[in-house]
Amino acid sequence: MKLADRRHYVKLRDCSELEAMFFEQLLQAEGIPYFRREPGAGGYMRVFMGSAPFPIELHVPGDRYEEADELIAALTADADWREELADPVEDAEAEEEGRVQARRGPRYWRRGIAALFLLVLVAMNPFSEYEGLDKLVGVSMRPESAVSLATMPYFELIDGPMHSTLLTPDETGTPPEEEELPPPPPEHKIAGEPGEFPYPPAFLRLLESGSQPESVMQVVLPDGEGTLLLSGFLNFDQASEDYLPAKHRVFVESRGFPDKLVPFAWDPFGEYYFFDYREETDDSPPIVQVVEEWEEGVYADGMAIIGVTTMPIAASFEDFMSSLTEMTDE
Repeated sequence: MKLADRRHYVKLRDCSELEAMFFEQLLQAEGIPYFRREPGAGGYMRVFMGSAPFPIELHVPGDRYEEADELIAALTADADWREELADPVEDAEAEEEGRVQARRGPRYWRRGIAALFLLVLVAMNPFSEYEGLDKLVGVSMRPESAVSLATMPYFELIDGPMHSTLLTPDETGTPPEEEELPPPPPEHKIAGEPGEFPYPPAFLRLLESGSQPESVMQVVLPDGEGTLLLSGFLNFDQASEDYLPAKHRVFVESRGFPDKLVPFAWDPFGEYYFFDYREETDDSPPIVQVVEEWEEGVYADGMAIIGVTTMPIAASFEDFMSSLTEMTDE
């Protein structure tokens, strides 16, 4: 709101922070424009402290003063709402003043000191890598309030944490537009892991059916050049030791594998079969095994690995499943 627009506004009344929360909601619901003024405290103090240690002045247009005053008077005529704002008062002699003291006192100054420390900390910006820290602080105010954030006054931080502007609804009572959240990631993708790759539908159907080889299977290599063995498939059960994203993370972070090699099955000797996503394809990715190259004389914690090469196993997951045969006694 521009300062020039405020010359037709008059003060509605003084109130505390928690009272202002309720009054502002009533004004918003009736579509009455307003702004607040906090003597002795800049707007930034309200954003970071959640409540100001000085009375707050609510101002409304002069031509709507009577309407707003009647609205607030109807609320304050019922004393029950004040009981919800005040802390318990043990001293019976302080009953008359207790409700105000509960909202103004040492608790406010303790919060004020902590808030000013936080303000200086953010102004110094030691956490520059955390983008939007000032906005995170701004929306975490009023932890003791049960008022929904969706109905609270709207704030916009301008030019850093030291400036704030109170946004009031337009004449229709419509709040500022909120940024739409991005759609959730597609199901069965590795969330939060190195890379996100869609799995072949046939592999997902296999996991959903819960099927696992009853015994060790033979994998016939392309062109019949030999056979390998298969013991079982990884899964998406986080409680399982065969949780696929966890295995993927180990290979990438601990063994230095490319993140586009995603394990999905293993053999009796602890070797794994991988989906190879290093080349984009609309079909099922090819299946490979990985051969590690070691540096001679160095064996500490896998640091000896100097590279990996891959051995083709099948052109797709469907071909891989078609190549499986049962073990024979021959």
